[in-house]
Amino acid sequence: MARDLVYLVTGGCGFIGEWIVRLLLKEDYVTEVKIFDLNESEAIKLLRTASTAVTFVEGDITDYSQILSAVKGVDVVIHTAAIVDILDIFPFKKLEAINVGGTENVVNACLAMDVSYLVYTSSLAAVGPNTNNDPMVRVTEDTFYPGEPSLSYGRTKAQAEKLTRLANGQQVMKCKYMFSNVAWMHLLAARQMQLHPNLMGGQAYYAYDDTPFKQRFKLNHELFTKIDHTIQIGRRIPYWKIWLIVVIQNLLKVIVKPFWSLKPFMTLSILKLVSIAYCYDTDKAFRHFGYKPLFTWLESKQRTCRWLKQEIQGQKIEKEN
Repeated sequence: MARDLVYLVTGGCGFIGEWIVRLLLKEDYVTEVKIFDLNESEAIKLLRTASTAVTFVEGDITDYSQILSAVKGVDVVIHTAAIVDILDIFPFKKLEAINVGGTENVVNACLAMDVSYLVYTSSLAAVGPNTNNDPMVRVTEDTFYPGEPSLSYGRTKAQAEKLTRLANGQQVMKCKYMFSNVAWMHLLAARQMQLHPNLMGGQAYYAYDDTPFKQRFKLNHELFTKIDHTIQIGRRIPYWKIWLIVVIQNLLKVIVKPFWSLKPFMTLSILKLVSIAYCYDTDKAFRHFGYKPLFTWLESKQRTCRWLKQEIQGQKIEKEN
């Protein structure tokens, strides 16, 4: 594999983008990391002390001329920039402009500047829940899942996936999900696809780790009881009651819209997401490019609990002040 590579991370100031940047700075084959985002975060500013060059490029992903300029001289692009909206708060046109139009700009800029390698960060929402409310149980990347995503956000991410796949046959790929293990998958995939483009080009890879298979509320309970052992699992609320609350809330949102922007605590799409079974059983990333989680389940749980504790303490301090 070539050395002295220049990487561009779009959305590099975001959660997953920042983790990717941090990991790239530890790789000896990378000489410069360029970050394309609307605003430079304080965390990214602190990374300028790293031995590898860090260049921040302020720009809007919907402006083709800006992304074209940023891509110039780049060897690999990792495209994480997107607007995430699981509550359907933003107008569809805005989601489409950023998630679909922005991705199209990145793809076209890569083609125009002869950038051979593009890693695209997708989302579980691009797969489901679908409009049929079909469950997904022990599926892989190759499992056919019919129907259209019910979330507007999911539909735009699915459209963006198609753009990356169609752009250049065997020279683009995508990854799904979040967290630091996912950032490591991005790096490993971007590196290995340069060695095995015929195998990895155009492929989809679910990002997975060693988290044990269990219901989400039980997993959350396991994490939060490490911070406060008195937390108990409450009684199950029937689906129809939550559905009714969400419907009433949506009606109120319409009534008060002229003088108050009511933000929903849940939407019908999110209700479907949390009440329909989704689980994956795959080792495709390991088979194709040797991916293994950067952290074990125990390490991941400890790191997550430390982060949760810091966030809770920070919120308490803000309330006291």
